[in-house]
Amino acid sequence: RGNVPQMLFAMESCNNIFGSVKNPFDLNRSSGGSSGGDAALVSLKFVNNGIGSDAAGSIRIPSFFTGTYGFMITPNRIDLNTHSFMFENSEKCKQVPDPAFKLKTSIGPISNNVEDLKILVKSIIEYNNKCLTIPNISWNNKSFHFKKIGYIKEWDHMFKLPEVNKRAMKETIAALTKINIECVEINFNEHVFDCISIIIAIFYKGKSLTETMKGNFDIGEKTHIV
Repeated sequence: RGNVPQMLFAMESCNNIFGSVKNPFDLNRSSGGSSGGDAALVSLKFVNNGIGSDAAGSIRIPSFFTGTYGFMITPNRIDLNTHSFMFENSEKCKQVPDPAFKLKTSIGPISNNVEDLKILVKSIIEYNNKCLTIPNISWNNKSFHFKKIGYIKEWDHMFKLPEVNKRAMKETIAALTKINIECVEINFNEHVFDCISIIIAIFYKGKSLTETMKGNFDIGEKTHIV
């Protein structure tokens, strides 16, 4: 079992019960979130693989932080009826306007290698194809040969990449270029503010999360503020 942040929507993994998840490479840093506990366990090789959930990076961020591989399966290819929801134990759960929110959540594996990811994703998808509410799309094992890949370098007026990330991106582009794949930078700067405003509006629709963080919506425990 991996640790998660109390309200899940966080880029770290800290709660009142188990405290903070440290980064395996540097105890002064975080393993990310919200599936940070699983990513740390996989990175430390305490387990071979982990399963996390992701709506806005909760698999991808901790994988990035811990040097592991994470994959968010396309939403609606997975049956989420058994997926935990933060208000489910509250008496006022029915007052939450949209338990699934509007940004589709999905699950996926975290691993130390790509081959394990393929095996786990295939197993999860084939299992869920037995569910009558999931489109029966068979696993495609064909290799795709890309000729061009777009990448976002950084949002220089909001999020600055640290030097280690800049180096990793430079090395990745060089490796792709070496095998004749064209890498094209996508400038997203002029759309960043609009994008973030829309995401925040979707997540806080109905003020449920805002009221919970203020303590006005009872989830049965004291809210932990980092």
